[in-house]
Amino acid sequence: MKTTQETSLHRAPDAMVAQLEKVAMEYYESENFDRAAEHVEMLVQLRPHNVNYACLLGVCYRRMGLRVKALMALKRAVELDSTDKNSLINLAETLAEVGKVKEAVDLMREIFLAEYDPNKPAEDQDYFTKRAGMQLAVIKGILEGYAGKKRHELQQLQDQEAEQAQKP
Repeated sequence: MKTTQETSLHRAPDAMVAQLEKVAMEYYESENFDRAAEHVEMLVQLRPHNVNYACLLGVCYRRMGLRVKALMALKRAVELDSTDKNSLINLAETLAEVGKVKEAVDLMREIFLAEYDPNKPAEDQDYFTKRAGMQLAVIKGILEGYAGKKRHELQQLQDQEAEQAQKP
């Protein structure tokens, strides 16, 4: 059961919410993420079912380096709308940042494949398709570089062992 305070918060006038959103976006665009987050937190309280506010809060937290809070806000945004590509891509990127690479890759692949049109050139693909594809390519490059480094290290060890075995 909602309290009287919760009910009155959710009935805040749209003009007030719009003004608060405007200020939050000004802080966000000026990269003052602490202040932006403060305002977006109020927006989330006023409009708890607004996926855009939940997502923006997650992005603010992420930009502040608060990964756990970012994950919570972005998961909430995805709960509100599991088809919102902005929430999904931000969740995937945050998952990658906290080391949940498999989950991140799976989600990015899902986003990429949902709208990818092989008959269109890359520049004509949807923004989120391009963003997911780019992130997948970056992760692939990092993994290939890491694997190459490990192969090189292994080869060096094998060469050293072979050299040691040849010594009397």
